[in-house]
Amino acid sequence: MKKISIISFIFAFVMSFFVFFGYLTYNSYPILYLAIAIGLIMVLKYKKRIRISLNNILWIFIGLVLFLGCIYSNAQNNAFNFSLSFFLMLVLSIICTNINDNRWFNYFVKISVVFGLIHVFGTLLYQAYPYTLDSICRKILKPGDYVMNAFLWKNGGNPGITGQTGINGWFISITIGLLCNYLFENKKRFLKILTFVLILLSIVALILTSKRSFILFSALSIVLTYIMNNNDEKHGKFKRIILFLIISFFLILIISNNSQLINVFDRFVGDGTDISSGRYSLYQKMFDIFVQNPILGIGTMSVLPLLGNLGHNIYLQVLCENGLFSFILFIVAISHSYRIIKKNNLKSNINMKICSYIFLLFFLYGFTGNPLYTIQEYGLLMLVIGFINHFEYGGEKIEKK
Repeated sequence: MKKISIISFIFAFVMSFFVFFGYLTYNSYPILYLAIAIGLIMVLKYKKRIRISLNNILWIFIGLVLFLGCIYSNAQNNAFNFSLSFFLMLVLSIICTNINDNRWFNYFVKISVVFGLIHVFGTLLYQAYPYTLDSICRKILKPGDYVMNAFLWKNGGNPGITGQTGINGWFISITIGLLCNYLFENKKRFLKILTFVLILLSIVALILTSKRSFILFSALSIVLTYIMNNNDEKHGKFKRIILFLIISFFLILIISNNSQLINVFDRFVGDGTDISSGRYSLYQKMFDIFVQNPILGIGTMSVLPLLGNLGHNIYLQVLCENGLFSFILFIVAISHSYRIIKKNNLKSNINMKICSYIFLLFFLYGFTGNPLYTIQEYGLLMLVIGFINHFEYGGEKIEKK
């Protein structure tokens, strides 16, 4: 088992690096190929055949629909690249469904906390030492990402060590969810205090990104996750954690003189401007396009060249680009995955709670963002889907053994 543990750690490290730092590479395919190779070694060592669950099949159909949409897309290169990446993540998801050693996900979560905290402290340090962090970003980011990083910083955003405040907000939101889950598991007083401090710092970093959607959806995902898992024994802990998060958020706003923090709050309540940042107009255009092309849509990734931006709503974009049938299939796949999570969340398993948080955050953020079209974001979703499928179809028994 020691060798399998080492392989599991390597697999987890590669996947966590891909999720949190894959944006630094010019070509992320080698990382995915490496992860697939390691995953296949882990699967085939104990299995003669690979099992594909019903939930896997539903997401495979989603991948096929996206691929078929490439044929009549007006941005075929982007569409085929996106479809290839999505297909590779589907393969990894199926591999995760079949891995017998569940320790890979435990390692993945722990490594992800460390990598996520790098983004948290990168964001905080950018605020305190902007010139130092600017020089670091100049060295590690791709030229285009560095230019965007500098532009966003000068215009009131804090992208940390990434090229976008959106992806930075995603990394920090994932970190907050992982840390909140650990609050239920840490029994030592020192670790609880340390976790609280790290959550507080992560909340500050998230606010500094100026991403209202992540502030709202991360809090909502935490609440929904623990409502699903709440029981009499942990009811008091749950209430204290939620109260802590709410009080922390408003205390940060009250005691801080930082204009970015005040600006985020003002944007929540509205200041006479379009609080949707122009998204309402974009949504209307996508819906009008869907009405004109209701069956097949206009093709995968066609919204970007047509409207000059991604849809900032994955549901409307799927409806617009791939048609009504694909949209219904997408909703069915989401619903079936959530049913598995909800069913198994009744059991005392921290990893399923983590999956619940990530799943909810992804699809809540999908109402205002583009997680389905960002590989680091939908890549994490596919890993989560692979793990919950494994847990649903025998994973719990294997873990107990």
